[in-house]
Amino acid sequence: MPGIISDLQILQISLNANLISQSGGPCVCTQSDLCVSDAAYNLCIIQVRNDLTVATAAISSISSLLMGFLANLPVGLAPGLGINAYVRVRIRVKHGD
Repeated sequence: MPGIISDLQILQISLNANLISQSGGPCVCTQSDLCVSDAAYNLCIIQVRNDLTVATAAISSISSLLMGFLANLPVGLAPGLGINAYVRVRIRVKHGD
């Protein structure tokens, strides 16, 4: 059972990247409709999401390996969604508005 819970926790890597990329990141939106029809902006959002997924997966795997080798504990480490949701909702709303 703990292995299933750890696997489900690690699946949050894609949710983490999706949540943060909804803020718009470095992409610039100049239209009033939140750039729904702007192809270049949407490609930029997809690239940001992919970059964040790779970065989150890399950090999670490095921290899990360090925990295993240095502390000799079989614990999978991944970032939580709590602070990311706070930053997304309270500090930077959708698409930089």
